[in-house]
Amino acid sequence: MIGSNGLRLAVAAVALHAAGGGAEEPRYREASRDEKLAAARRVMGADPLCALITTDAQGHPRARTVEPFPPEPDLTVWIATNPSTRKVGEIRDNPRVTLYYDDDPGESYVTIMGTARIHEDLETKLRRRHRLIEKYWPAFPEDYTLIEVKPIWLEVVVPGIPNHPKTWRPQEVRFDE
Repeated sequence: MIGSNGLRLAVAAVALHAAGGGAEEPRYREASRDEKLAAARRVMGADPLCALITTDAQGHPRARTVEPFPPEPDLTVWIATNPSTRKVGEIRDNPRVTLYYDDDPGESYVTIMGTARIHEDLETKLRRRHRLIEKYWPAFPEDYTLIEVKPIWLEVVVPGIPNHPKTWRPQEVRFDE
């Protein structure tokens, strides 16, 4: 319970803040596109795994852990999988996907929203052979397919690139600009 002195101090603090005094709002700095992309690449490289989120036939998001290839310079991401997986069918029905990269020790994450495309041609399969091909795709190339995710936009949360102080919205990069 707040005593009368505590209540008076609380009211005075609210009045001071409303009048423009007291603690200042945190300073917000929009990072440059290059800073955000460099930070995103660091987070994406911190863990070999990420989550691929698709949408199922009922409209529910479906997340699964995948081991993507390292991102290309434009942050296109390739993922190897079996052509009979649910994710392949879900992408055929709705190519909008999300990739979520998490770096717990760095208190950072990157979310990429993009458009996925399934590649089943032999030339692409031969060019992009996963490092664990013998373990997971023993009938290569028949049991192997590739998902290409082209980024539309990304959000990056890393120390040094602050979220918006009021909405907490992460800083973002749009790839259609």
